[in-house]
Amino acid sequence: MFALCFGRRRYGSRQELGSGDCGIHIVNKPSFFAELQRRHVYKVGAMYAVAGWLLVQVVTQVLPVFDVPALGQRLIVLAVIAGFPVALVIAWIFDLTP
Repeated sequence: MFALCFGRRRYGSRQELGSGDCGIHIVNKPSFFAELQRRHVYKVGAMYAVAGWLLVQVVTQVLPVFDVPALGQRLIVLAVIAGFPVALVIAWIFDLTP
């Protein structure tokens, strides 16, 4: 990516390429997947998936013992599934590190 400089020369903050009053500045923009890796979104997603799977396994084994209706189990599973994208967004915004 390139950013053009219009107006006066700036010294110190950026290195100018070329000559004259206006130079071309090189701006490196990381890819989306590199940014996901830098913010540890992959790790948070993997940890959430493992914890969610474990919670669903425990719920499906324990709740029938207490005569909880199947609707309760379904709601917990749906809450775990619905929370996955929320966890990824929070990991992106706050840069959580597991």
